[in-house]
Amino acid sequence: MRAVVHTAGISPQMGTADKIIRINALGTVNITEAALSVATEGFALVNLASIAGHMTLRLVIPKRIFRLALTDRDRFTAKLAAGASRAPKGMRPGLAYSLSKNFGSFDTAMGRLEEKSGSGKLTG
Repeated sequence: MRAVVHTAGISPQMGTADKIIRINALGTVNITEAALSVATEGFALVNLASIAGHMTLRLVIPKRIFRLALTDRDRFTAKLAAGASRAPKGMRPGLAYSLSKNFGSFDTAMGRLEEKSGSGKLTG
């Protein structure tokens, strides 16, 4: 395999906040880990997200919990869903969608290497 382009996800109209987070955010982690486990030199992985991830107020984005996606997936999902549940009931799937799309860039060894090099902050 030489490349993976991950574009899958569900919209706010397709499920509950919890389901959206599990598919969009946790699904991205699962795809990334699976792809990287078979990656060889020259391999490329591209995770695409929605602009909705950048339209949410920074104040609402719980970036500190993003790192849990790699260490405690159940806690990560529960905390991200809890963040979405702060919105009125009808807005929860939309907020979950935005949070899951903002999550698109998460902490990896490569991201930390890029951050140290000064070429830009790639992690959440």
